[in-house]
This record gives sequence, C-alpha cells and structure tokens, in this order.
Amino acid sequence: MPLLHRDAVGVRLTAAGSVVVEKGRSVLERSQALLMDARAAAEHATGILRVIEPLGMPLGAHVQILMATRSAMPKLRIVARHVEDPLAHLREPCELMLHEGAAPEKGTWFSRVLVRQRLRVLASPAYLRTRAPLCLADLADHDILGWKRPTQPVDSWPLLAGGTLKVSPWFVSPDFMLMRTLASRGGGLLLAPLSPFFNEDDAEQLVPVLEDHVGSDHLFRASSPNPSQADSRTRAVLEQIQKLLEGFPED
Repeated sequence: MPLLHRDAVGVRLTAAGSVVVEKGRSVLERSQALLMDARAAAEHATGILRVIEPLGMPLGAHVQILMATRSAMPKLRIVARHVEDPLAHLREPCELMLHEGAAPEKGTWFSRVLVRQRLRVLASPAYLRTRAPLCLADLADHDILGWKRPTQPVDSWPLLAGGTLKVSPWFVSPDFMLMRTLASRGGGLLLAPLSPFFNEDDAEQLVPVLEDHVGSDHLFRASSPNPSQADSRTRAVLEQIQKLLEGFPED
C-alpha cells in the first residue's frame, strides 16, 4: 500500500501514510519505553527517567535529591517537566510523577505517600507585628495570598469545624515557592504546609495563625506506572527522597 504520493508539486502523504505517521509515533514511543522498562529491571539504573512534577518544588531539597541520585546512579539521565497540575498529564509518557492529593485512578499506577502534613494559615513575623488576625472575621481586613492548587478553589479555605471560608486573594499563582517567599517578605496570609524543607536561607520563618480554625490534611505523593521494586530508575530516586525524609515529623 503506497504511503507517499509524488507529483509535480512534491511529495505528499497518502491517506494510509497519514495513519502510519499519526499512530506510528506512539507505537515507537511505546516500544522504546518497553525496552527502557526492561533494562530498568536490572540492578543498576540506566537510560532515561522522565519525571513530571508540580511548579514550585523546594529548591534546596530538590537539588539535594538530584545530586544524591546522580552520585548513586551515574548512568541515569533524568528529564523533568514542571506543570501546574501533574495529574492532568497521566496520558503523557513518564516513569515518575510527584503530585499532591489522591492517587491516580487511571490504569495500574502505583502510588505512595511521601509526606503527610496539615495546611495552615501562615504569615511572616514582620506582617504579624502590625496586623495579626485574632478570629476568622478579621481575615476580611487582611492581605490574602492564593496558592492555586489542582481541583481546589483558590478563594475558599477549609475550616476544621467543617465547611469553608471565602477569601479574596490579591495575588494568585500555582508556584508554591514563589507564594511562600512572597509571604515571608510580608506579602500577606498564605494557606500552605509548614515544613522545614520549604525554608529558604534568605526568607523569614513563617508563623502559623488561627490554627484552631483553618486547615486540612495535605498529602504529597510519588506515583509511577511501574512498581518501584521492578524499576531501578524510580527506585533510585525514591530511595534518595526517603533518605531526605528520615526523621521528618508528620503533622
């Protein structure tokens, strides 16, 4: 069956050729992924590890994990993509996905909780010295920062007693580190996890407020289409993450 048609204008795809081009790319990608998965079952990680992760990962911890993985697995090549909502990219090729929230529902993904924390209202000491909220009603007079999380309304904060509280952020972004740095410089109140990994050296320590009123659980996960015990690539990275998390208290 002809795939190309040549005429005076040049060379064009036939209808059959268009089908081969459209579907052939995915066939080649799957065959290459199959070979990499088979090689990854070996003791030492080799090949490419494609990672999809959210915007605003903690820079210090991120670099530490990458350098430790590089030292332990020098033949492994890591290609990372930073997206607003990792779970919206389940159909795209990857071996490891870092994300918050529930485990993927698609197919046979394997998922584990890396960190379990609580969302709190945070502010810098400098901000609180002049205007500390004492009750929920006070929030109407405060500067609010909106960390845009997948599937979560940015203008609604969860209450421990149930229900939500409407807020009006003056700045919204999915980049967590940007939002946290802005809060540390006195930009306003931020609903986010309180973690030592998120403290930059040049940023002021954030202080939780209204802890008896606002908050909810926050899960951060690692998910993969391949079980880590059979894929040395994901296993290598997850081992370095677990080492970093050793001794890290959960809320």
